[in-house]
Amino acid sequence: MDKVRIKLLFLGHPRHVINKNKLSSFSSKFFEVSSLESIENLPKANKNDGYLDVEYSVDEVSNIITKAKNADITFAIMNYPYDDDFYLHRINDNAVCLSIAGIDQLLLNNNISIENFILKNIYEVAVLVNILPSVCSDEAYDIVHDDTRGCLFDMNGDKFDVIYNTEKPQLCNSCKSYINSKSLPDGYISKLEKELKKIKKPLISRVELFIKKYPLFSVGFTLVSSFIINILASLFLEYSKLNIAFTDLIKAMVKCLSGT
Repeated sequence: MDKVRIKLLFLGHPRHVINKNKLSSFSSKFFEVSSLESIENLPKANKNDGYLDVEYSVDEVSNIITKAKNADITFAIMNYPYDDDFYLHRINDNAVCLSIAGIDQLLLNNNISIENFILKNIYEVAVLVNILPSVCSDEAYDIVHDDTRGCLFDMNGDKFDVIYNTEKPQLCNSCKSYINSKSLPDGYISKLEKELKKIKKPLISRVELFIKKYPLFSVGFTLVSSFIINILASLFLEYSKLNIAFTDLIKAMVKCLSGT
């Protein structure tokens, strides 16, 4: 199975710094970022009552995004909301656009990176490309579900639900059954599930979260670790002293023998 070639297209100016290198260099058997582009100056939206109230319609976004070259899908990302308040829309057969307006701060407040949210949605689109005639096919509604299950294909009608399925998203049983009904390479689901587990917090963030969740255990672990380190340091010091004394003894014996 060929990887889905993704062109990442950033529209406007994001409020928060996005690690584009993490996105472009992310390793996957399902997709690859073939190019990365930006359009900083966007045409004025029809609904524009000031910066905070700028909203774009799907039709307006479709006029901004051009057909992808050397890519299967253009995956656009913008910091403005849609006029229907949803965050991901299929623009045409070869393009989707993700709005991170409002969601970006929600993610950061829950120690979830914006990059992980983008990756999760890229996986969703890549799978749709593999199993549907086109990303705009109405068959997409056969796999996406309204209820939140921590699944890759949760609808997330309430934007707050994204915190439950951005990191380590799963595939629910109904989604697995639907994917298995399609003609795909052997091991498709198991490989996909393995990769989805890579969408997780950095190690230092996971440690911080563990400490906040289990403060007493963390304090106890710190005390025990300090005690063990002190013992090991003392043993090493004593060993060093003994080793020095033994070395001096050998030198004295050699000197004595050479003198005789």
